Amino acid sequence: MTSRIKLPFKLGDSKKINEFEVNETSRKEDFSLSEIVRYGFPYRPTTLAYDSVQKILAIGTKHGIIKIYGGAFVECSLSHPTEVEIVQLVFRINEGALISACRDNFIHLWNLRQKKPAIAQSLRFVKERISRCLLPLAFNSKWLLVGTHFGNVYVINLDTFTLSSYKIMWNNAIGMGKSTHPGVVIDLCQNPDDSTRLYIGFSTHISSPNNVPVGHVVCWNLQQKTSETVYTLQEGLTSISWHYDGRQFMCSHCDGSLSVWNLRTTDKPVSINYPHTRISKDELRKFGSISKVVWSSVKNTNDTFIIFSGGMPNQADPQQISAINTNIPPSKPSPFFLTILRGQTTNVLHMDNAIVDFHVITASPHIADAPDPLAIAVLLENDLVMIDLKSENYPLFESLHTLDLHESPVTYCDYITEPNSTFYQSLLRLQTKQVPKRTYSQQENPISGGKSGSTIFGYNELIITGHADGSIKFWDASGCNLLFFYKLRTNRLFDRTQAANLSSSSSSATTTTASSVSNKKESNTNYKLESRPARANSNAGDEINQSQINSTNLSNELNVYEFPFAIYSIKMCCDGKYLIAAARGGHVTLFKFTGSELDKADEGLGDFSLLEIPIFHQNISNDHNEANTGGNLSTISDFQSS
Repeated sequence: MTSRIKLPFKLGDSKKINEFEVNETSRKEDFSLSEIVRYGFPYRPTTLAYDSVQKILAIGTKHGIIKIYGGAFVECSLSHPTEVEIVQLVFRINEGALISACRDNFIHLWNLRQKKPAIAQSLRFVKERISRCLLPLAFNSKWLLVGTHFGNVYVINLDTFTLSSYKIMWNNAIGMGKSTHPGVVIDLCQNPDDSTRLYIGFSTHISSPNNVPVGHVVCWNLQQKTSETVYTLQEGLTSISWHYDGRQFMCSHCDGSLSVWNLRTTDKPVSINYPHTRISKDELRKFGSISKVVWSSVKNTNDTFIIFSGGMPNQADPQQISAINTNIPPSKPSPFFLTILRGQTTNVLHMDNAIVDFHVITASPHIADAPDPLAIAVLLENDLVMIDLKSENYPLFESLHTLDLHESPVTYCDYITEPNSTFYQSLLRLQTKQVPKRTYSQQENPISGGKSGSTIFGYNELIITGHADGSIKFWDASGCNLLFFYKLRTNRLFDRTQAANLSSSSSSATTTTASSVSNKKESNTNYKLESRPARANSNAGDEINQSQINSTNLSNELNVYEFPFAIYSIKMCCDGKYLIAAARGGHVTLFKFTGSELDKADEGLGDFSLLEIPIFHQNISNDHNEANTGGNLSTISDFQSS
C-alpha cells in the first residue's frame, strides 16, 4: 500500500507555510500480530511436573501448551510447533531444562535458562507410540528411559539427545517362554535401595479394553541386561510406588484395589486392599479405578503416607458410599476424590473437578534423603490445588496466580488502556481491603521459584469480564500476571423466575420482574427492571450452581433460559463513573460508582434507578419479519443525579 502525505513546514522566519509531499510505502512485513501474554488456567490439562530445587511447576495440555508457574507474578507460556497433546513432562532438576513427550511421538528438550525459553533438541519415534518416561533416580542423570505402547523401553542420551543402542524388548522382559503380549508400558520406576534394578509395569487395559485386564511388573537388571523377576497381577495396573526402604512396592489397579508386593515373595502379593470398604472377591467391579498411588514416609517417625486418586464406589452402587465415615455426596464419580491415608487416619478430599494428575512434593530430590512429603500439587480439569501435608486438617495454600479466570465461563470481555486514574486507584484500594473467604496454610508455598519481571508497558491496563452466572470481574492486566481487583454480581439484583410455558403458541406471555425472554413469540411488551440493594434478600439460592455451569458445553451458545443472567455486553463511560451491563435474559443494570461506596467495599456499588426498557420478541424463521420498531425508546426515569 502506497500513500502520499502532505506535511506543512515553516521555513525560518518566513510567514509562508510550504507543503512537502512524502511518499510512504507500507508493506505486509511491517505489520504483525504476536502474543504478548497468556492469561488464565491452561485449557484441557494432561500432566504436570515439579522441580523441587527451583520450586517451579509445569502443566502440559492437549493442545501443546506448557504453562510454567513460580512465585508471585512468575509465569510463562510455551507452545509446541504443532497443537499436539502432551503425554508427560519431566524436569531435569536444577538444570533449567524441561522434557516434553508428545502424542505425535516427539520428545523435546526445552532450554529454560534463556530469556525466551525455546526447544533446544527434538527426537522422534517413527514406529512406536510413547506412553511413559523416566529420569533415573541418580541426580542429574543424563539418561532418559522411554516406554512405548508396544511394550518396549528405549534409552535416550540427553547430552547428545540421540537414541542409545540399549533397549529392552517386551519379549525379553516378560520371558521368551511367554507368547502373550503384556500390553502397554504403564509405569517405569527404580528401586530406591538399588538403582540398577528397573521395574517395568505392563497392563492390557489400554491395548485390549474389551478383554479382562491383566498386569505385569518386571524387574530388569540394567547392568546384566536380563529379566530377574516377573510379578503377575490379576487386575489391570495403573501405577507403581516404592516404599522408602526399598523392600516393598505398591500397585494401584483398575478395580479400585491396592496390592503390596515383597521382593522375596513373587508368586502372590503380601496384601490386597480396597481402601474404602470391605468386600468379597466376587464384588470387585463396584469401585472406580485408582489412577495413581504414592507411598511415602514421614521423616523421623514410623508414619507412612498412602495418597491416591479415585478408588471410590461407582455411581451405580451409591449405598456403599455411606459406609465411609465422610460427608461425601454419591453424585460425583470416582476421579473427583483424593484419598490421604496416614497411619490409621483416612481423609477423603472431594474436588470440584475431576483429577487429571497429582504430584507429592518432598523436601529433597536426592534419593539418599528420606522423602518427608510437604505438600500435594493436584491438577484438576479447571484448577490447580496445593494441599499442605505439614499442617493439621490439610489446609490449602493460597494461589499466587490467577487460575479462576474461567471459574464461571466468560461470555464477554473488554480491554481498557489507561483507565480513569481515580477509578483505577479506587479498585486498587478495594483489592487491598479484600479478606480471604477461607483460612489458608501459613507454611511457605512450595511453588515460589523464579524472579518476577517488570510490567510490559508503562501505563495501566484494565480487563473487564462478564460471566455466565451474571458476575462482572475487574482485572489488572498491566503486567505479565493477571491480578484480580473486584467482582460485581448482577444476578443478586433480580428475582430469578422461569419463563412460563416456553412451548406455548400464544402471541403474548405474562411475565414477572426479571423474567426470561421467549424466542418463540413476537410482541411489543415493556418490562420494568427494578434493581434492589445487592445484600437485600440475597442467599445462596440466588447464584447459579457453579459446577453446573462449568459442565456446560461451551461450544454451543449458552441457553438463555438456563443462564438468564449471562452477561452479553458491558459499556463503561470514559471517566469510570457509570457502567451498564446487559444480560442475555433481558436484564439491564446501570451502576454508578461513587467514592464513598468504594470505600465501603460493598458489592452493591453505586446508586440504582428504575429502568423502563422495551423487549422486542422475534420469531427466528425463514419468513420472519424485521424487528418490531413500533415500541417506545428506552427511557430512564427517577434517576438520582450526582
